[in-house]
Amino acid sequence: LRTSQLSPICTSLVEEMEEEIGGFFVYNLENTCNYDIPSHASESLFDSRSDFDQERSEKKSKVDKIFSGDSYGMNHALRARRSLRITVKQRGSGTSGGGAPCPGNVMNEYLSLNTTLDALGVPDDMNFLNLDNGHGFDYTSDQTRVTYIYKKLIEAGKKVLIYEGDTDACGLQTPVIEDIFVPYFDNELKLKKEKWRPFTVDGKKGMGGYVINWAQGQVQFVSIRAAGHLVPINRPIAASVMLNSFLRDEELPRYSTP
Repeated sequence: LRTSQLSPICTSLVEEMEEEIGGFFVYNLENTCNYDIPSHASESLFDSRSDFDQERSEKKSKVDKIFSGDSYGMNHALRARRSLRITVKQRGSGTSGGGAPCPGNVMNEYLSLNTTLDALGVPDDMNFLNLDNGHGFDYTSDQTRVTYIYKKLIEAGKKVLIYEGDTDACGLQTPVIEDIFVPYFDNELKLKKEKWRPFTVDGKKGMGGYVINWAQGQVQFVSIRAAGHLVPINRPIAASVMLNSFLRDEELPRYSTP
Protein backbone atom coordinates (compact mmCIF):
# COMPACT_ATOMS: atom_id res chain seq x y z
CA LEU A 1 0.00 0.00 0.00
CA ARG A 2 2.94 2.33 0.44
CA THR A 3 3.32 3.88 -3.00
CA SER A 4 3.50 7.39 -4.40
CA GLN A 5 0.22 6.73 -6.20
CA LEU A 6 -1.91 7.06 -3.06
CA SER A 7 -4.02 10.15 -2.52
CA PRO A 8 -3.54 12.15 0.70
CA ILE A 9 -6.80 10.74 2.07
CA CYS A 10 -5.78 7.16 1.29
CA THR A 11 -2.30 7.74 2.75
CA SER A 12 -3.89 9.03 5.94
CA LEU A 13 -6.10 5.93 6.19
CA VAL A 14 -3.15 3.59 5.64
CA GLU A 15 -1.20 5.34 8.41
CA GLU A 16 -4.21 5.12 10.72
CA MET A 17 -4.56 1.41 9.98
CA GLU A 18 -0.87 0.88 10.72
CA GLU A 19 -1.24 2.57 14.11
CA GLU A 20 -4.28 0.48 15.01
CA ILE A 21 -2.73 -2.85 13.98
CA GLY A 22 0.48 -2.41 15.97
CA GLY A 23 3.26 -4.95 15.66
CA PHE A 24 2.79 -8.25 13.90
CA PHE A 25 4.97 -10.77 12.11
CA VAL A 26 3.91 -11.13 8.48
CA TYR A 27 5.12 -14.74 8.32
CA ASN A 28 3.00 -15.82 11.30
CA LEU A 29 0.13 -13.89 12.83
CA GLU A 30 0.39 -15.87 16.08
CA ASN A 31 4.05 -15.00 16.55
CA THR A 32 4.72 -12.96 19.69
CA CYS A 33 8.52 -13.15 19.67
CA ASN A 34 10.73 -10.20 20.40
CA TYR A 35 13.61 -10.42 17.96
CA ASP A 36 15.52 -7.43 19.37
CA ILE A 37 18.02 -9.69 21.11
CA PRO A 38 21.68 -8.62 20.99
CA SER A 39 24.41 -10.80 19.57
CA HIS A 40 25.89 -13.30 22.05
CA ALA A 41 22.74 -13.05 24.17
CA SER A 42 23.84 -16.05 26.17
CA GLU A 43 26.80 -14.08 27.55
CA SER A 44 24.39 -12.38 29.93
CA LEU A 45 24.10 -15.69 31.79
CA PHE A 46 27.80 -15.64 32.67
CA ASP A 47 29.95 -13.27 34.73
CA SER A 48 32.33 -12.55 31.88
CA ARG A 49 33.17 -13.38 28.27
CA SER A 50 35.93 -15.72 29.46
CA ASP A 51 33.43 -17.70 31.54
CA PHE A 52 31.19 -17.98 28.49
CA ASP A 53 34.07 -19.19 26.31
CA GLN A 54 35.19 -21.72 28.92
CA GLU A 55 31.67 -23.12 29.31
CA ARG A 56 31.26 -23.31 25.55
CA SER A 57 34.63 -25.04 25.12
CA GLU A 58 33.88 -27.66 27.77
CA LYS A 59 30.48 -28.47 26.29
CA LYS A 60 31.88 -28.55 22.76
CA SER A 61 34.55 -31.11 23.72
CA LYS A 62 31.84 -33.43 25.07
CA VAL A 63 29.86 -33.18 21.83
CA ASP A 64 33.00 -33.70 19.73
CA LYS A 65 33.63 -37.03 21.47
CA ILE A 66 30.24 -38.26 20.30
CA PHE A 67 31.24 -37.63 16.68
CA SER A 68 34.91 -38.51 16.98
CA GLY A 69 36.32 -39.89 13.74
CA ASP A 70 33.36 -38.65 11.69
CA SER A 71 34.49 -35.87 9.38
CA TYR A 72 31.56 -35.64 6.96
CA GLY A 73 30.27 -32.12 6.41
CA MET A 74 26.69 -32.62 7.57
CA ASN A 75 27.80 -34.22 10.81
CA HIS A 76 30.19 -31.33 11.29
CA ALA A 77 27.16 -29.07 11.10
CA LEU A 78 25.20 -31.27 13.48
CA ARG A 79 28.09 -31.19 15.94
CA ALA A 80 28.19 -27.40 15.78
CA ARG A 81 24.43 -27.18 16.24
CA ARG A 82 24.41 -29.41 19.31
CA SER A 83 27.35 -27.59 20.81
CA LEU A 84 25.68 -24.24 20.31
CA ARG A 85 22.33 -25.42 21.60
CA ILE A 86 24.03 -26.49 24.83
CA THR A 87 25.70 -23.14 25.43
CA VAL A 88 23.25 -20.56 24.08
CA LYS A 89 20.57 -20.90 26.71
CA GLN A 90 18.59 -17.70 26.34
CA ARG A 91 15.46 -17.76 24.24
CA GLY A 92 13.41 -14.91 22.94
CA SER A 93 10.31 -13.91 24.85
CA GLY A 94 6.86 -15.09 23.75
CA THR A 95 6.19 -17.92 21.30
CA SER A 96 6.79 -18.30 17.59
CA GLY A 97 3.32 -19.77 17.01
CA GLY A 98 1.65 -23.01 18.04
CA GLY A 99 3.36 -22.83 21.42
CA ALA A 100 6.86 -23.22 19.92
CA PRO A 101 9.51 -21.22 21.84
CA CYS A 102 11.11 -18.21 20.25
CA PRO A 103 14.52 -19.04 18.77
CA GLY A 104 16.30 -15.99 20.16
CA ASN A 105 19.65 -15.48 18.45
CA VAL A 106 20.53 -19.16 18.09
CA MET A 107 20.17 -19.38 14.31
CA ASN A 108 22.38 -16.36 13.69
CA GLU A 109 24.98 -17.72 16.11
CA TYR A 110 24.84 -21.14 14.45
CA LEU A 111 25.25 -19.69 10.94
CA SER A 112 28.22 -17.63 12.08
CA LEU A 113 30.27 -20.70 13.06
CA ASN A 114 33.07 -21.66 10.68
CA THR A 115 32.13 -25.32 11.07
CA THR A 116 28.60 -24.62 9.90
CA LEU A 117 29.76 -22.55 6.93
CA ASP A 118 32.21 -25.29 5.97
CA ALA A 119 29.42 -27.88 6.06
CA LEU A 120 27.31 -25.64 3.81
CA GLY A 121 30.19 -25.31 1.35
CA VAL A 122 30.68 -21.58 1.85
CA PRO A 123 34.22 -20.54 0.74
CA ASP A 124 36.48 -19.19 3.49
CA ASP A 125 36.98 -15.88 1.72
CA MET A 126 33.27 -15.23 1.19
CA ASN A 127 31.32 -12.73 3.27
CA PHE A 128 28.33 -14.87 4.24
CA LEU A 129 25.15 -13.06 5.25
CA ASN A 130 21.91 -14.61 6.47
CA LEU A 131 19.13 -12.37 5.21
CA ASP A 132 15.97 -12.21 3.13
CA ASN A 133 14.97 -9.59 0.56
CA GLY A 134 18.35 -7.88 0.79
CA HIS A 135 19.44 -4.85 -1.21
CA GLY A 136 19.57 -5.78 -4.88
CA PHE A 137 17.35 -8.83 -4.45
CA ASP A 138 15.16 -9.01 -7.53
CA TYR A 139 12.74 -11.77 -8.38
CA THR A 140 10.88 -11.24 -11.63
CA SER A 141 8.62 -14.07 -12.76
CA ASP A 142 8.29 -14.82 -16.46
CA GLN A 143 5.40 -17.23 -15.89
CA THR A 144 1.79 -16.38 -15.15
CA ARG A 145 1.28 -19.83 -13.60
CA VAL A 146 3.53 -22.74 -12.71
CA THR A 147 0.80 -25.32 -12.18
CA TYR A 148 1.90 -27.14 -15.34
CA ILE A 149 4.82 -28.50 -13.28
CA TYR A 150 2.36 -30.44 -11.12
CA LYS A 151 0.60 -31.80 -14.19
CA LYS A 152 3.91 -33.20 -15.48
CA LEU A 153 4.71 -34.76 -12.11
CA ILE A 154 1.29 -36.40 -11.82
CA GLU A 155 1.44 -37.75 -15.35
CA ALA A 156 4.87 -39.21 -14.56
CA GLY A 157 3.38 -41.05 -11.57
CA LYS A 158 5.11 -38.92 -8.93
CA LYS A 159 3.56 -38.10 -5.59
CA VAL A 160 2.79 -34.45 -4.90
CA LEU A 161 2.59 -32.73 -1.51
CA ILE A 162 1.59 -29.08 -1.17
CA TYR A 163 1.52 -27.72 2.36
CA GLU A 164 1.33 -24.42 4.20
CA GLY A 165 0.66 -22.91 7.60
CA ASP A 166 -2.77 -21.43 8.22
CA THR A 167 -1.46 -18.33 10.05
CA ASP A 168 1.00 -17.20 7.38
CA ALA A 169 0.03 -13.63 6.43
CA CYS A 170 2.35 -13.10 3.47
CA GLY A 171 -0.09 -14.48 0.90
CA LEU A 172 0.70 -18.18 1.28
CA GLN A 173 -1.82 -19.13 3.94
CA THR A 174 -4.60 -21.72 3.48
CA PRO A 175 -7.29 -19.66 1.68
CA VAL A 176 -4.94 -18.30 -0.99
CA ILE A 177 -3.21 -21.59 -1.80
CA GLU A 178 -6.46 -23.51 -1.58
CA ASP A 179 -8.10 -21.13 -4.05
CA ILE A 180 -5.32 -21.88 -6.55
CA PHE A 181 -4.79 -25.61 -6.31
CA VAL A 182 -8.22 -26.99 -5.44
CA PRO A 183 -9.88 -25.66 -8.64
CA TYR A 184 -6.82 -26.70 -10.65
CA PHE A 185 -6.83 -30.31 -9.49
CA ASP A 186 -10.65 -30.48 -9.51
CA ASN A 187 -11.57 -28.76 -12.74
CA GLU A 188 -8.50 -28.72 -14.99
CA LEU A 189 -6.90 -32.06 -14.17
CA LYS A 190 -10.24 -33.57 -13.14
CA LEU A 191 -8.69 -35.71 -10.43
CA LYS A 192 -10.97 -37.63 -8.11
CA LYS A 193 -11.00 -35.83 -4.77
CA GLU A 194 -11.54 -36.99 -1.22
CA LYS A 195 -13.19 -34.34 0.92
CA TRP A 196 -11.30 -32.07 3.30
CA ARG A 197 -10.66 -33.84 6.62
CA PRO A 198 -8.73 -33.28 9.84
CA PHE A 199 -5.52 -35.13 10.56
CA THR A 200 -3.73 -35.67 13.85
CA VAL A 201 -0.21 -36.15 15.16
CA ASP A 202 -1.18 -39.14 17.31
CA GLY A 203 -4.05 -40.88 15.53
CA LYS A 204 -6.38 -39.65 18.28
CA LYS A 205 -7.28 -36.03 18.99
CA GLY A 206 -3.94 -34.19 18.75
CA MET A 207 -4.77 -31.91 15.85
CA GLY A 208 -2.12 -31.43 13.20
CA GLY A 209 -4.31 -29.69 10.63
CA TYR A 210 -6.33 -30.64 7.57
CA VAL A 211 -5.76 -32.53 4.34
CA ILE A 212 -7.38 -32.94 0.93
CA ASN A 213 -6.40 -35.96 -1.20
CA TRP A 214 -6.72 -36.45 -4.93
CA ALA A 215 -6.13 -39.57 -7.02
CA GLN A 216 -6.15 -41.90 -4.00
CA GLY A 217 -3.49 -39.90 -2.19
CA GLN A 218 -1.12 -39.31 -5.09
CA VAL A 219 -1.75 -35.58 -4.63
CA GLN A 220 -2.15 -33.96 -1.22
CA PHE A 221 -2.91 -30.46 -0.02
CA VAL A 222 -2.10 -30.10 3.69
CA SER A 223 -2.91 -27.17 5.97
CA ILE A 224 -0.98 -27.11 9.27
CA ARG A 225 -2.90 -25.58 12.15
CA ALA A 226 -1.23 -22.67 14.01
CA ALA A 227 1.82 -22.67 11.75
CA GLY A 228 3.18 -19.77 9.75
CA HIS A 229 5.57 -19.51 6.82
CA LEU A 230 8.11 -21.86 8.41
CA VAL A 231 6.02 -24.86 9.41
CA PRO A 232 8.81 -26.97 10.99
CA ILE A 233 9.68 -24.14 13.39
CA ASN A 234 6.11 -23.51 14.56
CA ARG A 235 4.77 -27.10 14.50
CA PRO A 236 7.76 -29.46 14.39
CA ILE A 237 5.83 -32.59 15.39
CA ALA A 238 3.04 -31.96 12.88
CA ALA A 239 5.65 -31.28 10.19
CA SER A 240 7.45 -34.53 11.01
CA VAL A 241 4.21 -36.54 10.90
CA MET A 242 3.31 -34.99 7.55
CA LEU A 243 6.70 -35.66 5.92
CA ASN A 244 7.04 -39.17 7.32
CA SER A 245 3.57 -40.09 6.09
CA PHE A 246 4.40 -38.70 2.65
CA LEU A 247 7.74 -40.50 2.38
CA ARG A 248 6.32 -43.79 3.63
CA ASP A 249 3.29 -43.55 1.34
CA GLU A 250 0.93 -43.66 4.31
CA GLU A 251 -2.19 -41.61 4.90
CA LEU A 252 -2.05 -38.89 7.53
CA PRO A 253 -3.41 -40.13 10.90
CA ARG A 254 -7.15 -39.62 11.12
CA TYR A 255 -9.02 -37.78 13.86
CA SER A 256 -10.75 -40.08 16.32
CA THR A 257 -14.05 -38.57 17.41
CA PRO A 258 -14.95 -38.69 21.11
